[in-house]
Amino acid sequence: MTDSTLDPLIGSVLSGRYEIVGRVNRGGTAMVYRARDLRLGRTVAVKVILDGLSGDPDFVKRFDREARSAAILSHPNIVAVFDQGHEGERAYIVMEYIRGQSLRQIISSSAPLPPAVALNYMDAIAKALAAAHEAGIIHRDIKPENVLVTNDGQVKVTDFGLAKNLTSHSSVASAGMLMGTISYIPPEATQSGTSATSSDVYSAGIVLYEMLTGLKPHRGTEASEIIYKHIHVDIPPPSEALTGDAQARIPDYLDALTQACTSRVPQRRPANGKALEDAVSKVRAALDKGVESDPDLAAELLGNHPEPTPVTTGNALTVVLPNPEIHEATPQRGPRVTPLARIAPSPAGPGPAKQRKAIVPLVLLGAIVLVVGVVGWWVLSGQWTTTPDLIGQSQAYAQTVVGPAGLKVEFLNEYSETMPKDAIIRTDPGSGERIKKGGRIQAWISLGPERYAMPTVVDKPLEEAKTAIQTAHLKVGDITEVWSETVAEGVVVSASQAPGAELKKDTPVDLEVSKGREPITIESYEGSTVGEATDALTAAGFVVDSTARENSPTVPKDSVISQSPKEGTGYRGDTVTLVISDGPRMVQIPSVLFMTQSEATSALAAVGLQVKAENANSMGGPTLNMASGTNPPAGRMVPEGSLVILYIV
Repeated sequence: MTDSTLDPLIGSVLSGRYEIVGRVNRGGTAMVYRARDLRLGRTVAVKVILDGLSGDPDFVKRFDREARSAAILSHPNIVAVFDQGHEGERAYIVMEYIRGQSLRQIISSSAPLPPAVALNYMDAIAKALAAAHEAGIIHRDIKPENVLVTNDGQVKVTDFGLAKNLTSHSSVASAGMLMGTISYIPPEATQSGTSATSSDVYSAGIVLYEMLTGLKPHRGTEASEIIYKHIHVDIPPPSEALTGDAQARIPDYLDALTQACTSRVPQRRPANGKALEDAVSKVRAALDKGVESDPDLAAELLGNHPEPTPVTTGNALTVVLPNPEIHEATPQRGPRVTPLARIAPSPAGPGPAKQRKAIVPLVLLGAIVLVVGVVGWWVLSGQWTTTPDLIGQSQAYAQTVVGPAGLKVEFLNEYSETMPKDAIIRTDPGSGERIKKGGRIQAWISLGPERYAMPTVVDKPLEEAKTAIQTAHLKVGDITEVWSETVAEGVVVSASQAPGAELKKDTPVDLEVSKGREPITIESYEGSTVGEATDALTAAGFVVDSTARENSPTVPKDSVISQSPKEGTGYRGDTVTLVISDGPRMVQIPSVLFMTQSEATSALAAVGLQVKAENANSMGGPTLNMASGTNPPAGRMVPEGSLVILYIV
């Protein structure tokens, strides 16, 4: 069953502009969708008020107030609000779409978080609160579900649905209902129904405790039990909830920061977001330096305030009713009336008769309050229960839990990078959110990380390789052309991912594609030594054949007489043939004694020698035209072409 068959809003276009693509999450009062802004062509998140609340003017006003509160805030750690409107009776808000996960998902999968990581998230929350408080806005619903972390690690606070302007009456109680999530609600909200900037700090402190420990500091089976602890029980240092290495890595000043933020006395907490940001900055600085203990910093964070005094009770009856808006994972079993102050007669009161007359109106008042409370509970809460916390649990576990809670469950499958296979990733409604008794919960079961096998693409034509990569749900990355002596032109030489590797969806795969054989320019090395020619041609990629040798009267021994091919282009591995000189041919000077000049000249020329005749007579007179010898003398071996002096007498 798809989202579109379950939700007719999917596929519709709000106000002719926002096309609803799919569900993102469901809250207590609204559904969040992923949508496409048809005018600007961007992906946005659209928060649409639930059908059952669209006719409630109080909820509609609160919904509109969220848009106005968030719209005046422009800060990198706050989810931006772009637009608001109404589609029929359904109000909606258009917000920045965050690709990532909630801090709740991170805590569920990874807590206890390392202190440095927890402080990084805390610093971003503090910066967001500082911006909101400076603008006169109290968030009033800080919890892990309302802190989003983008895929690139940016932290953003969202959901200003409970926000109030500081100049207005910041009440969190209306007709006996408490607004906010019970696990994170400050004591003053349950006692006086009011909140201040330090109330946001309290909630943020509990988020910090939960990041460091993976646990909520106050737990119980009933909402009233948790409220009682908020009012009467100090939150312990987070290190006490841990053991071993996890405990050792939390220094005393980080414990002190957590306890300062979660003090039951508002005056003992950092006063607002800016003060919280400053405190977090000091703790981060100490942690970054590797300081294991700093009692002075811890004392500074806690301050020199007296211990809080117990809450005193007077002669009034105070009743706290469970609130259907409070997201607590444990289903409510029935009306719970919690007296925070009991009826007590004055020790010095009048006599019995007058006491009875005084008590009767109080008893009647108590009865009226009780009846009103029960009726109000049924109207506002009795029809409802809360979604059990199934995150990280198995399908079998979920089935054993939802039945006794009077609920049904439908299972769907989804890939997850953070949740192990067969564990529940998320539910709709979410953990702790309202759901009518007998209602249906959708639970998404993890298929494990979404991975696809890398196909074999080497030695395939480029287009065939592209198709194989895209069919495997991967992306074609950069394509580089390279020369190859063995792979034909247009065929894949190599890929950046190994065949069979399990890869995330849309992982880019870079390819090297053959341009064929690389042409190489042939240079002539005639006249060079055989060593020089061989080294140069080999470095260029050629194979050198230098076995042929010849005598040369002009080319020195062991130098190149000729080269084939001599010029042009070739390819790596081609053969270049060199003819190497053995130097000139050596000849023996013949004896020419008593030969005529003509005969001697012919005899010397016949063996390849050059001849120069000289008169051997000392006086230079007439000669007999007869050879008397040579220089060099007869019998000497000389290079062919050498000049020989012929002496004539």
